Amino acid sequence: MINSKLPVGFVYRFKHFRDGVLIDEFSVKNLMPFQGIDHMLDVLANSGAQVAAWHIGLYGNNYAPQASDTMATFPGLAGELTGYAGDRAVFTSQPAASGVLSNAGQEAEFTITASQTVRGGFIASHATKGSTAGILLSAVQLPSPRTFEAGDVVTVAAGLEISPT
Repeated sequence: MINSKLPVGFVYRFKHFRDGVLIDEFSVKNLMPFQGIDHMLDVLANSGAQVAAWHIGLYGNNYAPQASDTMATFPGLAGELTGYAGDRAVFTSQPAASGVLSNAGQEAEFTITASQTVRGGFIASHATKGSTAGILLSAVQLPSPRTFEAGDVVTVAAGLEISPT
């Protein structure tokens, strides 16, 4: 068998605003589960169906993402949070350039509607909070839990970079 292993994944940058003031900012590397990797490879090389829009969600359980995670089980295991306005936020990226795909400059934004502790985030193919449909592209556990209050705004930038070898 001819193959090579290339670790691939997103880096997330979270910003936490309260009353319009930035009070916290941090970046963390994710885990890209096999479901996301397989989807990416199938679209690239096997005429797999592209996803029209990706969405970012937040979770609250003390859960470390696993390579075997899928959208069928992830929202329940990770404890997807629903205490923010609207559906999962749209991941709007610019066209890839020099091996980088990112939503920087068009960050996903969450307006928190109830006090809650956030322990991670994820990128999924389905917009509805709590949905187990679709593809789990990426998931990340924060280095430490963050508590958000009603009215806080959280922005999330996520990017993927692949370098030539």
